[in-house]
Formats: sequence, structure tokens, C-alpha cells
Amino acid sequence: MVVATAEEEPRLVAYAVLRDGTADPRKIRARLADRLPDYLMPAVVTAVTAFPLTPRGKVDRAALAARPVTPDGTGGTGAPEAERPGSSPLALLTALWADVLAVPSVVPDDDFFEIGGDSLRVIRLVGKARREGLRIDVEDVYTHPVLSDLARAVSPAEPGATGTPASAEDSPR
Repeated sequence: MVVATAEEEPRLVAYAVLRDGTADPRKIRARLADRLPDYLMPAVVTAVTAFPLTPRGKVDRAALAARPVTPDGTGGTGAPEAERPGSSPLALLTALWADVLAVPSVVPDDDFFEIGGDSLRVIRLVGKARREGLRIDVEDVYTHPVLSDLARAVSPAEPGATGTPASAEDSPR
């Protein structure tokens, strides 16, 4: 189903009812990738215990759309305390990913594109990260789509750097 809030663009979200109560949304997404063309791939797979129903017994799509969409599909962080982000640049990128992807939390082993990222969100992420003082390029996100890998690949910008190209006025003459 397509889900959107006032703060984000619409995106395709898959909801899965789990028979045994446990499943990895990443594995579900990987199985879907084998069967669906790219344009039909959901940005996020979210696990639910049961579909909400209307009084007539049909799936209540409004109630589904109102649920929070989390990258791990569970509503929690999905990571043990020892794996949670601590200091920059991991902590900064963690907050930026959650903001850009409009999800409540991310964990270090999340893949940007598996939890809802796309080319437009990459550009937003890079812009925000540069404003926060990280030296990062669009290519870095594509080369290192896993949060922990990207955090190791980027570095703080030099003092005074804004991450934006210098203008002609800033150039020495």
C-alpha cells in the first residue's frame, strides 16, 4: 500500500502477517526482489501480528497507514544495547537516516535502500550531513549503503568547511 505523511513523499510499504510470530523483514524483502520488478518493490516491509479489520471484515487500510513504519519492521530498534550507536559520525548518521527516511529508529546494520532510501533521499542525506559537518558524497552512500560501513567511510569536515562548493567570491585572486 502507498503510505505518506505530511512530512514525506509517498512510498510503497508492504505489511506482512507472520504465521510463527517471527520473521526478518529483510528476508521477506529479498524474496520479493526475486519475484517483483524494481518499480513494484516496497520501500519498507513492516511485520504486523494481524491486519486491522473494518466492521465488515475487510482490511482497514487507514488503520494500517496510521501505524509507524520502522526499518526493522518491529517498531523497536531491533539491536541489542551494545550495538546501538554511540558517538559521531555513527550517532550523527543514525539521526540523519531516521530523519531523511522518516522512520523512528535505525540500527547500525540497516541498509539505506532496504529501509526506504532512494536517490532523492540520498541527496537529502548528503546535504544534511554536510551541513552537520561530515565530509560525504552521494557516491559514498551508494558504495557503503549499510549505516555502520558508511559511518566508517566518512570523516568530519575540516574546520570552516560547509560541504558546499566554494563560490567565485571565495576564490583567491
